[in-house]
Parts: sequence; C-alpha cells; structure tokens
Amino acid sequence: MKKRLSALLLTFCMLLTLVPASAFAEGADEGGTESYVAQVGQQGYVSLAEAIEAAQPGETVELLESITLDKTAVISEQLVLDLGGKTLSGSGVIALAVVGGGDLTVKNGAVTATNLPADNSVIYVDCTATSVAGDAKLTI
Repeated sequence: MKKRLSALLLTFCMLLTLVPASAFAEGADEGGTESYVAQVGQQGYVSLAEAIEAAQPGETVELLESITLDKTAVISEQLVLDLGGKTLSGSGVIALAVVGGGDLTVKNGAVTATNLPADNSVIYVDCTATSVAGDAKLTI
C-alpha cells in the first residue's frame, strides 16, 4: 500500500512539472507574457496611467497598441506621447487632460472620444489664469 501511494504521489509531482509556470503568473496573457499597452524607454506598463506616472519630465511614453480609456489620462508635466500609429480613445470620458502647467506633445496617431456630452472635448487643456503652475500646453 505504501509503495502504491508513493508511486501515485511521485506521478502527481512529475505531472506538475509539466505545467508551465507562467500559467500562474499574475498579469500574464495566455502566452505567458505580460500584455503591455505602453512603454517608457524599454520598460513596459500594463496601463497608460502607469506609464505616465512613471515617466520623468521630458520623456516619451510610447503607445504599443490602440486602447480605449474609461478614465481620463492626466498630464501635469512635460511629456511626449508617441501613439506609434495607434489610436487612443476615451469612452464616455475626455481622453487626455493637460493640467497644472503640463506640456504635452502628441504625435504619430489619433486621439478620439465617444459618448461625450456635447459641451466636452476629446482633449482638455487647462490654460486659465487660475492655473497654479502656469499655463498648460499641447502640441499636436
């Protein structure tokens, strides 16, 4: 009986070694690799918001695939957003907001928004006199 139980346990352990370890990795797609939507330098990020947060002033955030946002991406520093021929969309929200003296350059793609109220725009730029850090700027 002990031999049979030991053999069964050993067989089970051997079967577990055949299961790819990436199947248990959080944030991995079916192929076992991270699904990044943006990158700063060589570092990939699973959301545009994470990439914007990680970027230092003056760095370029590159979009790796077309995405639709359900929250507005807020830029409050100098950044370049290289869309890489992709589309950045907002669904029910303004896609990009440049605030607090932010300076954003958008290139190589399209920025759209759907389901917005009539008085909203695809990109919001805060260039009012009350802006604490100075006027925000947008270059397309």
